[in-house]
Amino acid sequence: MDLHRRPTSFRERLLEKLSAESQVVVEDPWEPLLRKLKGRVARDGIERISTHEVFDHLEIPMKQRAGKAHRLSRVMRKLGWSNVRSRGLNRGSYRDRVRGYARAPQRE
Repeated sequence: MDLHRRPTSFRERLLEKLSAESQVVVEDPWEPLLRKLKGRVARDGIERISTHEVFDHLEIPMKQRAGKAHRLSRVMRKLGWSNVRSRGLNRGSYRDRVRGYARAPQRE
């Protein structure tokens, strides 16, 4: 038994508990859906997916997408994806700058 250690007060124990609770990370509801997401692996070995395809996967209507792009970016980065802008085919089948995400392919 350590005689030099003073017992912690109720206030100290409460502050310690509140500090521990504040460090709990709340998972975004999109995270479980996006964990399963797979992009296309190109010849260079990088897996890519467009932002449009990700929103389609989440079933977010076009009208609501503008306000949710920042949230999507934060969740995708947490899951190991990087934001990219590249030239690619878009829905109209012509080459255009496409925003999306890229990562090294995941091993299963």
